Amino acid sequence: MKSFRHGVLSNRSLSGGFRAIPQEPLPISNILFQLLDQTNSKASDLSELFPRIFFTYRNPSPGDKNAMDLMLGALRSGKLRIKQEFISTAPDIPEDHIAQEPRRGRTIESEEHKGLKWWVRKHLKSSGINVASDEVSRLGYKVDVGCLDRNLFIECGDTEPCKVLDFLRNGLNIGILQYDSEDIVWFLTSDDFRNLARLENFL
Repeated sequence: MKSFRHGVLSNRSLSGGFRAIPQEPLPISNILFQLLDQTNSKASDLSELFPRIFFTYRNPSPGDKNAMDLMLGALRSGKLRIKQEFISTAPDIPEDHIAQEPRRGRTIESEEHKGLKWWVRKHLKSSGINVASDEVSRLGYKVDVGCLDRNLFIECGDTEPCKVLDFLRNGLNIGILQYDSEDIVWFLTSDDFRNLARLENFL
């Protein structure tokens, strides 16, 4: 079993709670290698790997699958680039886990999701990037972590591929930090990709 490089994550989640079952880190390097390996042409393998970047707790919808198919084809043809960034900053994990009372509203944000956002903000700020202290708005979406001055955007946890596609086709790069990952996966757009999305009627 592979351990997290930040060893504390092997036993505790970013919510502060202890893991009931030990969890392996999401193998981002291996996933990206297999996705971009031109000798790996089995559609079934690729269709199982790519969603792991986007989803942990939910399954993709038909619209999600269409967006992922377009992005995956563009990645393998070189029209879209992808890279990973290890979050070298140590995660902030509460010493004493206290369950939070549910808040009123349409959705309840989990402590684990809040921990992801806090961790990413801390990492970016340590690099001199002045990210907002709350979610930011762009293209009609709320984005978990962002710096509008730098057009820098990161989603945490389960993320709709259609949202990522919308950013890319509008010339904006976007990253995803998935649950049980220590790496941000960055999607880097290009003029070729924007033209492809236009031809595919995604604009």
